This record gives sequence, structure tokens and C-alpha cells, in this order.
Amino acid sequence: LSTMDCHMMWFPALVLFIGLFYIYKPCVALRGFKGTQMGLCTRTIAVTRTMTVNVWKKVPTYRSRSCGFLWTKTCIETFWNDEYLPESRDYTAVQREIICCGGYSNDRGECVPVCSRSCDHAECVAPETWSCNSGYKRPTWSSCACVAVCSKECKNGECTSPNFCSCYEGYQKHPFDNYVCLPVCNKSCKNSKCTAPNICSCNNGYKKDLRDSYKCNPICSKECQNGKCTAPEVC
Repeated sequence: LSTMDCHMMWFPALVLFIGLFYIYKPCVALRGFKGTQMGLCTRTIAVTRTMTVNVWKKVPTYRSRSCGFLWTKTCIETFWNDEYLPESRDYTAVQREIICCGGYSNDRGECVPVCSRSCDHAECVAPETWSCNSGYKRPTWSSCACVAVCSKECKNGECTSPNFCSCYEGYQKHPFDNYVCLPVCNKSCKNSKCTAPNICSCNNGYKKDLRDSYKCNPICSKECQNGKCTAPEVC
């Protein structure tokens, strides 16, 4: 083999080596993705690249000389020389590209999960998967809603925030117990106790006054003669 033929045999081997290098090249995150995170997938794409290689080529060289009768003419002679010259060649390389997996979207370089709806007091942690915020729990009747958790049961109220009770209408917070709501009566109950909004329950030994629902009168088992029943069984 000539020197040129030997050099030409290296070119296919070089192209094969470059192709294998890109096929098995480890995945590198695309610019913009923030390190290792959930929701990253890879896909294989083919790209065309150009490389410069040196090859042996036949290069003509022209020389002039006198020729003809009495050397009165000028003749051009062509000589072919072997030269090692650069040449651009295209080749197809396979590379892996990092993208967001299905169910994730690219949010400023970060793959974030996608949920079809928003849930109160919860965070979308995976595609169509929610996690309750701290102080909340998921009830058995819902896969999305999260309800507040209170360490004690709310009396006459509802747990609306972690360890916070909101009173029902007609009730107000107990001055010393955050989990108890007391009924509100517009008027002071006499000889009775406010047990529900605007409802007075008579104390033991008293009965409701027929003309005033906030007033309770004492009960005497016998009629007081020449006197008035001022306390239970007291005239």
C-alpha cells in the first residue's frame, strides 16, 4: 500500500470512534437545570456535526517549458503530487438530552410536578399528588382537601386552623380556654344560666317567667300566705 492509502484507512476508524463516544457519553444536564432533582428524564437525539480531518490528495502542479520546432512554442506539463491537506466532513452523532418527564413542567430551569387542580392547605409534590401542609391532615372522604388539626376537641366551634377553634354563630371564645366557645345571650339571665344563644336555662328550683324568657322565678311547693316566694321553698 502507498503512504496515502495507509492514511486513508484511519479515517473510517476515526469516525467510528467519535460515534461510539457520543453514543455512550454520560448524560450531562442541559444548561438551566438545577442539579439533581425529581422529574428529570433523558431522550436520545441525532445531531449533525462537522469535523476537519487531514487526508492525502492528488494536487496538480503545472510547469511550462519550451517545445516544438526549434523550441519556439511553450508547453504546459502537469505533475501530480501527494499532499496531506485538511478537509471538512459531516457526520451524525447521537447524544442524550435531559428534559422534564411527563407530569412535570419546566419552571425557570426546575422540573416541577403538575396537578390538575389546586388544593387548600396542600402542596403538589408529584403529578396529581398532594401533600398536606404542616398542621393539616387529609380526611378519608377526599384525596385533595386538607383539614386543620387541633390537639383538643372544639366545643361549640370548629377547628379552622392548626390548634385554633372558630366559634359557631351565637357563641364567643372562653376567656381562659381557646378550645371552648360560650353561648351569647343578649340579656343577663336571672336565676338561670345562658346555655345556648339567647336561651337561658333555669337553675334548680326555678322555673321560666311567662313574660320574660331571660328570667326564672323560684318554685315553692306550697302557696305562700301573706307573702312571696323569694327562693326555692322560701316565702
